[in-house]
Amino acid sequence: MTPNPISVPQSPPSFTPGGADLSWQNTKSLAEIMNQALVEILPAQRIAEAAEIMARSRISSLVVTENDAPVGIVTERDILRALTLGLEPQATEIRAIMSSPVVTAPQDMDYREVYRYLVRHKVRHLLVVDSQGRRAGIVSESDLKSHIGIEFFVRMREVRGAMTTRLITLAEGATVGEAAALMEKHHIGCIIVEREHRPVGIITERDMVRLYQRGREITAAELRGVMSSPVRCVDAESGLQEAVQIMQEGGIRRIVVVDGQGQLSGLLTQHDIVKRLEGEYVDEFIRERRRVETELQKTQAHLAHVLNVSPAATYVMRADPAAPGTMKIAFTTEQITRISGYTLADMIQPGFWENGLHPDDRAAALANQATLVHEGRLEHQYRFRHKDGQWIWIEDRLVANRDEQGNLSEIIGSWLDITYRKQAEQDLRKINETLESKIAEEVAKNREKDHLLIRQSRLAALGEMLGNIAHQWRQPLNTLALILGNIKDAYAFNELTESYLAEVMTMGNQVIKQMSSTIDDFRNFFNPNKQIARTSLLQVVENAHAMMEASLTSHAITVRLDRSTDVEADVFPSELAQVVLNLFSNAKDAITDKGIGSGAIQVAIRTAGKYAVITVSDNGGGAPADVLPKIFDPYFTTKPKGTGIGLYMSKMIVEQMGGHIEARNTAEGLEVSVGLPLPG
Repeated sequence: MTPNPISVPQSPPSFTPGGADLSWQNTKSLAEIMNQALVEILPAQRIAEAAEIMARSRISSLVVTENDAPVGIVTERDILRALTLGLEPQATEIRAIMSSPVVTAPQDMDYREVYRYLVRHKVRHLLVVDSQGRRAGIVSESDLKSHIGIEFFVRMREVRGAMTTRLITLAEGATVGEAAALMEKHHIGCIIVEREHRPVGIITERDMVRLYQRGREITAAELRGVMSSPVRCVDAESGLQEAVQIMQEGGIRRIVVVDGQGQLSGLLTQHDIVKRLEGEYVDEFIRERRRVETELQKTQAHLAHVLNVSPAATYVMRADPAAPGTMKIAFTTEQITRISGYTLADMIQPGFWENGLHPDDRAAALANQATLVHEGRLEHQYRFRHKDGQWIWIEDRLVANRDEQGNLSEIIGSWLDITYRKQAEQDLRKINETLESKIAEEVAKNREKDHLLIRQSRLAALGEMLGNIAHQWRQPLNTLALILGNIKDAYAFNELTESYLAEVMTMGNQVIKQMSSTIDDFRNFFNPNKQIARTSLLQVVENAHAMMEASLTSHAITVRLDRSTDVEADVFPSELAQVVLNLFSNAKDAITDKGIGSGAIQVAIRTAGKYAVITVSDNGGGAPADVLPKIFDPYFTTKPKGTGIGLYMSKMIVEQMGGHIEARNTAEGLEVSVGLPLPG
């Protein structure tokens, strides 16, 4: 708004297209042209009954009802389809061929919309319902042709302009089955029977309904014995109105068109006529609508611009001729009152807008008026006092228009209450202020969880390592026990000479040195040094195998390592070794849990695209289908004493190195593939 005198707001003017001739709108509805005599049938009744009713009543459709509700419609075309399918009319129920659901139309629908409605839904019959949805009648193309003032649209038009020239014909010796198949294939309502390019008969969907009552055997009958003959014909040069009159008087839905020599030229159907009429109506409708729209656009353009400035409250201020240099409100919407709480009487008081501004926003809001005058538009926000005393935030958008002399003549503006948006922005700022600390807190929690998982994983690995050390030391300890026993026996039999003692001491020291070497091997294997290094994957696998060889051997598990291929990758060597060790351990557990006597683990190294791949597979039977997707989840385990950490930590380690890990079942067991990025 602007700080200028304000006059009493006026109601928006109403606009009507002056002088428009709308007589074309006096049209018929479906209620006026529909057939109210509905013929209904149950879905459990037989096709033969439907065909007999349709043939006797000379109707093209039956409404299928069940529990007093329409569930489908059966038409001559449906009967034709049943004939081509070879269905037994006395044994087949209506429900097998009916069209469902039923397409309905309100009885107050303009008849000019019916043809497009039929085309849109790909049907030739509409069930008409009243305002309560009750069945009121049925309408077809025949009803349109019979009721809608055809002469107005077809006057002075020839048959040639409306007929179909793409004809499907058969000779007299063709069978009913051949004719039915062609009608079904091409979705046409009749076949013209011709002899030397001259029409001698016609067979229609209605004929097919009549014939179908005789049973499926009728399909073998020749057309010459069942066709309708002679054929009603018109010349291609005849008037369309004349042809329509012949069709109406004869109660037929199509008429054959011939040339001057009596040879086939085309076919005129009620579908062609209705389609042509629909085009006439649509053209007339479009012409009149464009004329009316042009009138409306001229008179409503200004109002549409004003009302579409904003979805919020809209107002228009115009120059006051009685007070040069001032503006007064010429139009406003009621939203302004709902936004501010003030009545129109309050708003016309001098200084209403300036006095309602928040003290902290007043100077800027008044200064912004200069921007509006010089630039022609302004968008600013300020606080305004609501009538209940609270401050509300207003987004005020204004556009200034000038007359031909360049004088300010009009201001179009809109008010939008953005109080909730401002409150949301304030809340968002508060959230942002604390967001960093919350993120840091959550990161710390996640790190603590990761540390816990790592500790648990290391403890699990330590337990596995101690078990492997026990297996590695079992043989050396047995050797030491034998050495000590030999010393004792030599002493008991006075055979403990100095040279013998030196010999067994040397043997004992060698065994102890071997055990010490085992400790060094395990310590080096679990070295926590976390630095990326280019490493031989074959060496990593061999080291892991060496750590578990004794344990695997004690369980009769053979490791088959394909050493024909070695690939280097930039990895954390010790952590990758832990991953391979975990895979060996899981394979061992799977084999022993299943009680497999000759366990086997196969290891292969290869490249796949940009990745080096280590594949570890076993013959331990694999994982159940519902378990396989979860084996890399934290704390998920199927082992009674398992922790569910090993494979999860393996996944974390591999992903930290930019790789991926996946598992699948094979014919013998589980196969785990570890993909690691190749160098470069």
